[in-house]
Amino acid sequence: MGQYWEIAALGRKKVMIKQYLKLGEFLFDPELAQDLERVLAVPVVPSYHDSRPENVKSHHSAADVGTMDGKPGSLSRFPTEIHRLIFEYCYDDDLKSVIFLGVTNRYFWSIAREYVVRDFMQSLGVWAGQQLITVGDYLKVGDYPPGLFATEEDKENLLKRRPEDDDEMDQDEIDQLPVEHRTISLYDRIDCSFEIEAPEAMPRLGDQKSIILGALVEDPCYRTVSNEIHMQREDFYPRDEVWILRNLTTHQYVRREPLELQPGLAHGPFVQGIGFGCVVLSRISWSSDPSVSLKDPTGRIHRGLWAGHRFDITTMTRHEKLTAGQNWTDVTEELVEEVTAIWSADQGPDWKKFALSQYDGLRVSFPDVNSQK
Repeated sequence: MGQYWEIAALGRKKVMIKQYLKLGEFLFDPELAQDLERVLAVPVVPSYHDSRPENVKSHHSAADVGTMDGKPGSLSRFPTEIHRLIFEYCYDDDLKSVIFLGVTNRYFWSIAREYVVRDFMQSLGVWAGQQLITVGDYLKVGDYPPGLFATEEDKENLLKRRPEDDDEMDQDEIDQLPVEHRTISLYDRIDCSFEIEAPEAMPRLGDQKSIILGALVEDPCYRTVSNEIHMQREDFYPRDEVWILRNLTTHQYVRREPLELQPGLAHGPFVQGIGFGCVVLSRISWSSDPSVSLKDPTGRIHRGLWAGHRFDITTMTRHEKLTAGQNWTDVTEELVEEVTAIWSADQGPDWKKFALSQYDGLRVSFPDVNSQK
């Protein structure tokens, strides 16, 4: 039957899929690679004109909030620091309250917008910095990548057998088992206990959108800022930045440009054809058995060199700012050669055409690079 695999983020206890696919079935799946890129890509805060509340307040003297009798209220005269505390209180309770207060005037919206952006960003790049591994179900107990666990306690907490793993045994019975039977394999733990991670952005606003629209659709201020409330993922991944995939464990990075099979296929960190997701998937697999259901020119894809490592996708600008003085290695050439070898070995001489054709049904996920916002 072959070996089935799960893609997991260990710290989050999440998996990308639970469809019991073979490695050769999802390694060349563009939708899965795209989903992986989405959860690894660190968002960039969009820049807006006059975005600082202090600047907006100084240029909008009409920002006072009226009282019920029509007289100017005193709320807007408080310092910005106090206003932020009020918005923070509203945000802890309900994002809807933040928006209702924010659309009362341009100054308050300049503060509310920060919380709307924050809420949206919390659902982006959720696997960035997580330990990632693709585990096969032929994995033996006690077999895991070197350095996967920081301590023995971490290993025990994850792999020890629990009553919920076996309906026929309670904890006392488990404690009576031989030591070697008190733990389960990493695959079994992931399969039994990890939940599916939805790659789509789902901020708290999502479930309340219809309520908010119904209450605000006629509000002129809302119409002015509606495009800032209903943001898209692409707003957080600028196309004019240089994007890289980083292995945070080994201090190595891969540049996006050399991965492009032809010009014009990149949209921020996302590339049609072969992208960062393909690179990660080619190196994070781990199993005790070499059954991978694909032609493997490396001979070691089931013992991935990066299995259990931490990753993110970010801009070169952010990388240079965060890593000043640190030693990082550009491994782009090595990875492009390796991924190319895997694709060509399995898909044949027309592998590039195959890779590009796989995205025909996914083009909606990649906006036209020439389109205007």
